[in-house]
Amino acid sequence: MLCKLRCNKFRQPEIRFKPGLNVVLGDAEATNSIGKSTLLMIVDFVFGGNDLLKLNTDIITELGDHSYQFCFEFDHKKYFFSRHTNKSKTVYVCDKYYNELYAISLEEYTHKLKKLYKIPNECLTFRSIVSLFARIWQRENLDVSRPLHLSPARKSIECVDFALKIFNTFDGIAQLSEKLKILKDEKSQIKSAFDASIVPKITKTKYNQNSAELTDITSKMDHIQENLEKYAINVNSLLSEKTVELKEAKDHLLNELERQSVRLKRIDRDLSQNRHLASISFEPVVELFPEINVKKLQKIEQFHFQISEILSDDLSNERSELLEATEVLKDELQEINEEIEKQIRLEKHAAPKPIAEAIFSRALELFKKDQKLQSENSFYERNSFINEQIKRTKKDYTDEKSYSLELVEAAINTCIDTLVDTIYGPKRQRPFLDLSESKYSYATVEDTGTGKAYMNLVLFDLAMFKLTNLPLLIHDSLLFKNIENNGVSGVIPFYEDDEKQSFVSIDEIEKYGQATEKKLLENCILKLSNASVLFTRDWRKS
Repeated sequence: MLCKLRCNKFRQPEIRFKPGLNVVLGDAEATNSIGKSTLLMIVDFVFGGNDLLKLNTDIITELGDHSYQFCFEFDHKKYFFSRHTNKSKTVYVCDKYYNELYAISLEEYTHKLKKLYKIPNECLTFRSIVSLFARIWQRENLDVSRPLHLSPARKSIECVDFALKIFNTFDGIAQLSEKLKILKDEKSQIKSAFDASIVPKITKTKYNQNSAELTDITSKMDHIQENLEKYAINVNSLLSEKTVELKEAKDHLLNELERQSVRLKRIDRDLSQNRHLASISFEPVVELFPEINVKKLQKIEQFHFQISEILSDDLSNERSELLEATEVLKDELQEINEEIEKQIRLEKHAAPKPIAEAIFSRALELFKKDQKLQSENSFYERNSFINEQIKRTKKDYTDEKSYSLELVEAAINTCIDTLVDTIYGPKRQRPFLDLSESKYSYATVEDTGTGKAYMNLVLFDLAMFKLTNLPLLIHDSLLFKNIENNGVSGVIPFYEDDEKQSFVSIDEIEKYGQATEKKLLENCILKLSNASVLFTRDWRKS
């Protein structure tokens, strides 16, 4: 809770608050412009509001920029802060002497307050919860017939949703709303595809025609595959036989080349030996046998040479023939290798080129048509599914929201009935809140008086204060001025909730009776008058 509020511009330097009702008292003459509404606006400023700087510009003009220091207490632990008028987007965390330690953003600060107050509402920020219920002079939330409107510009559906959120009944609705948004986005994407002619938009009749044609295409594709497999088996058999024949021919050529190679090696060896014989010298023989007949030896050798010449010519001719035959064999081997490679490629493709191309062309044609029809039907099915889901989700959304609205409406109206019965008795007319999906109304049937209207606003806020996690309530004196005295006397006790805090400004308290006067005095945290205004400077006369 808020414990203390300090400012060096206050006439009373420190204001202390307590649980339950906190009253800012005016004087018996109901003197205006003494600071009652301003203090309530400062309290709202302490809770993260900004209207003080927007609506009370005279404060800055007269007092200059200044700061407010304040203290909260939660679970017996105190938290100290300060906020400057010229740095309103920042809040300073302080020590217990209000020395500023470090700065945090206003958003961080209000988030911290939400945690400290243990407010579970995930759909609402701290300010969105408390701001509506700070009913202070000059603020835009004083329309007695529209108590859920923070400002006239706020849409009624936002106000209805706020009521659901503050009662923690909006989560399921939010999920359905998000689901509906996603579905509508997808529907928009499909429509864009239709509009851009990426895929044609078809009718139910065309969808059925496509389905029948797809069945026919599947049958034709199966037929092609079945016959192609049979044909491929026959072709592969023939191709395999041809390949075996070519490999046998290749082996024969390789064997023949091997034989030719052996013969060439033998001829080359013989030719080498003949050349050796032609170069024999008789000098070593003469040295050993001086009496030997050299001429006779030369004749014999001449004969041998002649024989060798003849043999060499024959061998050379045979060698040339073998080389020529070897080249022919190599050429034949190259041709067979090329033929074998060709056969292997044919085996892979299975069918001769013209037949394969025809089969492939037909299969491709059917495949493309299948894909086109599948795409058309797929988009039709998806579009139909999305439309059905949107229809169903809209119904679920409406049902869920209607059910939640009934619960919230019943809770508020029941609480208001209890308040009216306690304050006025069972015969008194009471206001009725009517919530629908996108709008609401709040009024008392056959009673449009000003006093009754302001009382209705007070009753609405007190019901919300009692039923929800709303941590505080701020009511300015203008509300009570328009309510009959016995009504004010009857309603004051309901501000006394020791687990929460209410901040009320009121004057002329004597007219509400001794019991009410006593209660207001007991809960007074500041008394203002014509002679004792809020600030040290009084600029009413300047």
